[in-house]
Amino acid sequence: DVYKRQCYEVSSNTLIEGVDKALDGLQLQYKGKQQNRITVTKIVLWNDGRETIDKNNIVPIDPVRVICSVDIDILDIQVTQVSSNANAIELGEPSKDGGNISYPINFEYLDHKDYLVIQIVHNGDETCKFSIKGKIKGVSDIARITSVRVESKAMRYLRYLPLMPQVEVMMASRLFMKYVGVGSLSLIHI
Repeated sequence: DVYKRQCYEVSSNTLIEGVDKALDGLQLQYKGKQQNRITVTKIVLWNDGRETIDKNNIVPIDPVRVICSVDIDILDIQVTQVSSNANAIELGEPSKDGGNISYPINFEYLDHKDYLVIQIVHNGDETCKFSIKGKIKGVSDIARITSVRVESKAMRYLRYLPLMPQVEVMMASRLFMKYVGVGSLSLIHI
């Protein structure tokens, strides 16, 4: 049994880019500043352990924080969802953190399965790296969890057909799922 475990996951989506090349004179602005790209990154941080993580468990010289590159401009950063307002979650002022920028994450406590979602609007692309760092007493490290891809029964059998690997790649693309979606996959019954 894991008594204290802190986890996070990161996902990014570029909302719009290259509009300045699409039409002469067209400009993209965010809060009054011209941009070439706008990407939204969401970070979910949660207590995956059985024991409550209290603000007194945070090591002051290595606080829990969001780390991002100085190569991008952070246009907006805020906590957009919390499991409970009683957690009193807030982001602190940014500071230099080596060659990066960090935003401290302050909270009163996080019970088992308590979570928060941080939304970052920036002008980087989807490959920009964001992470959560810091030291919590009794926690070996703050673990990054990547999405686990669940393979359907149909995909297990169809994988051995000619051209199936290419179809699988196409089906995993965002555009395919956006315009075709999983609803049409229900036509395959195995």
